[in-house]
Amino acid sequence: MGGKKTKLSHDEMAEGVKRQELIQQHIMIAQALEMHKSMWMTDILRKRGIDMTKRYEINFKNGEVSQMAEPEPKKDESIGIKKDA
Repeated sequence: MGGKKTKLSHDEMAEGVKRQELIQQHIMIAQALEMHKSMWMTDILRKRGIDMTKRYEINFKNGEVSQMAEPEPKKDESIGIKKDA
């Protein structure tokens, strides 16, 4: 696996660091926007009297808010234990 090795110049390293910082800033901005959208939607749903303990799917194209189906509880499949009927 030993291939040819090379090093980046100081200018290349500085540019790489700046690009990585920009990427991190954009990630943080996107996360902040997602949090803001979530808080905004929570506020709207509360104003409409929707049960906030449930999960909802929101279609932003047609404005439809529908409750998501609850996942079925897992069955007890304990190892080596049989339940008598």
